Amino acid sequence: MPRVEENEIFISEGLRYLEDSWRPGILAFFEILIFENCPTLGQKVQKIISVLNSRDVENKMPVSFRVLTNNSLEESKVLIKNLLVKSESRREKIQEISEIIKKKISDKDPIVFEGEAGWDAELISPIASILCQEARKPVFIYKKLKNESMGTVRTPEGIDSVVLMKKCKKFLITFGGHPLASGFRVENENLGKFKNCFYRRGCRFFCKT
Repeated sequence: MPRVEENEIFISEGLRYLEDSWRPGILAFFEILIFENCPTLGQKVQKIISVLNSRDVENKMPVSFRVLTNNSLEESKVLIKNLLVKSESRREKIQEISEIIKKKISDKDPIVFEGEAGWDAELISPIASILCQEARKPVFIYKKLKNESMGTVRTPEGIDSVVLMKKCKKFLITFGGHPLASGFRVENENLGKFKNCFYRRGCRFFCKT
């Protein structure tokens, strides 16, 4: 959600409570992580979130739940240290795929539109964010499944990703999100048509935005 009006109030108050949290899981993060490049509390929390994004489910409970509800500081530290190892592996995979994509795209392309069956669905969003920040153009990254593909979209400030997809919605199963970050599902047989729709008329739309 955008950081405006009451949303900004909720975020500011939430951050203030995190800083003074009594929860062992929160305290453990602040004791273990190194925040030398995170001068603000918001940046520190973003680093914590990036670690919690690592896939780790036990007894149907994600690691974020297990850490944040743990009553033991020491147990929380063990969980977090294991997460840091997985987080580093995740970061390396994101970097690897990002570099593969960068070698395939051209500065002349109005958008970045890439996907593979072998890519982890949980990695496509951070990959799209990295490429969007670097290329400063709309980025569509998808995971190809058997009959359809699921994808994520990131756009630079001033370009509405949802409005963008409305221009080519006839090729999509579903789509939605908010202006700078959204998602879509498309049948594999329509992937090329969806991509060509943006190459044919997309730049004419968003280059004016």
